[in-house]
Amino acid sequence: MVTEITRNPNRVLWPLGLSTALSLMGDATIYTVLPTHTQDAGIELAQVGVMLSANRIIRVFLNGPAGMFYNRVPRRLLYTASVFLGAFSTLLYALSNGFWPLLLARLLWGISWVGIWVGGNIMILDIAGEDDRGKWSGLYMMWFFLGAMVCRLAGGLMTDMIGYRNAMYVGAVVTALSAFAPLLSLPETRNWHPAPEKLAPDPKALAATWWRRPGIIGVVAMTWIIRFVFGGVVGATLALLMQERLGNTVEIGTATIGVATVTGIVSAFMTGTSMLSSPVMGDASDKFGRWRAALVATLIGGVGVALLAFGSPPILVVAIAMNAISSGGLSAIRTAIAGDLAGDSHKGHLVGLVQTVGDGASGIAPLVGYALLPTVGLAGVYLLCLVFFALTVLTIWPHATGEFMGRAAGS
Repeated sequence: MVTEITRNPNRVLWPLGLSTALSLMGDATIYTVLPTHTQDAGIELAQVGVMLSANRIIRVFLNGPAGMFYNRVPRRLLYTASVFLGAFSTLLYALSNGFWPLLLARLLWGISWVGIWVGGNIMILDIAGEDDRGKWSGLYMMWFFLGAMVCRLAGGLMTDMIGYRNAMYVGAVVTALSAFAPLLSLPETRNWHPAPEKLAPDPKALAATWWRRPGIIGVVAMTWIIRFVFGGVVGATLALLMQERLGNTVEIGTATIGVATVTGIVSAFMTGTSMLSSPVMGDASDKFGRWRAALVATLIGGVGVALLAFGSPPILVVAIAMNAISSGGLSAIRTAIAGDLAGDSHKGHLVGLVQTVGDGASGIAPLVGYALLPTVGLAGVYLLCLVFFALTVLTIWPHATGEFMGRAAGS
C-alpha cells in the first residue's frame, strides 16, 4: 500500500477532497443565510455572532488532542466517522429552534470539523514530499474552496427557494452521502514514511525549541490572517455588507433576487477565486520559494481588505477578488511551510497547533466584528484588520529576504 500511495497520491486526494468539500454543506449555508434568517432559526440578531463562533471556539480545545490522536490511530476510520458526525450536526440545524438547540448543533459541528480538517491536512502531508508540498496542499485547499463555493451558492439558492429548514435537511443528506467516499476508497496513510528531507529539522530539536523555531511565528501570523480576517470577519459580515450596500433585494431586468442569493453568489465568486489561486500559488511556492510567495499573498490581501472598506460596486469586485487570491494562496503556502518545519513524526502536533490558532482567531472574529459594528461600522471593522496584515508582513519579511539571498547565492 505504501508504494501504491507514493505512486498515485490522487488515490488519497480525490476521496479526501470530495468528502471535505461536501461536508461543508450545512456550515456554509449557516454562514450565508443565518444573519438574514434569524427568525427561522428562532434566535436574535445579537446571537448570530455566538452561533458563528461557537463551533470554532470548541475546536481550540480539541485540535491539539486530535492531532496527537491521529498520530496513534488509523487515520481513515477516524476521518470517516467525523464526516458522519458532521451530517448529524447538520440534521440538528434543521430540527433546532431557539438558542440552545442550535448552539448544541454548532458545537457538534465543531467537533466534527476537528476530525475532518486536522485529519485531512495530516494525510495530505503524509503523501507530500519536500519538493511538492505546495502542490498537494494547494490541490487539497482547492477542494475545500470548491466545496465552500458550491455549498454557499447552493445554500443561498435553496434557502430562497425551499426555505431555511428544508435547505438544512438537504445539507444533512449531502454530507452523509459524502462520507461514503473515504469509507469505500480512501487508503490508510498513517504508516507511510517519506525519505529524509533537507528542509525538515531534527524532531528532537523541533520539540526542544518549539516556539523559538524560525518560521513558526510566521506560520501562526499567516494562520491568523486566513482565519480572523478572511474566514472570520469578512465571512461573518458579508451578508450584512451586501444588505447594507444593495438592500434586501436586487433588480436584474425583470427579475428580483433576494439578499441570500446575492450573498451566495458573491461568496461563490470569492471562494471560486480562492480555489483557483490555491494550487497556483502553492505550486509557485515550490518553485520560487515559500516565504516570498507568502509575502506576495499577504500584500495582495492587505490591499484587498483596504479596498473592501470603501464599498462601491466596482471597488467591491476588485476587493473581493484580491481577498480571495490572498486567502487561497496563504492557505496552501502556510500548510506547506508547516510540513517543512514539522518532520514526519510531528505532523499531528504542528497541524494541531496551526488549527488551534486558526480556530481561536476565527472563533473570536465574529464576536469582535459584531461588537465593533455599532461603533465603527463595517468599513471601520475592515480597516482595523489591516493591523494584522502589517504585523504578518513583519514576520514574513526576514524569511523572504533570507530566501531571496540564499537563492541568489546559489545561482
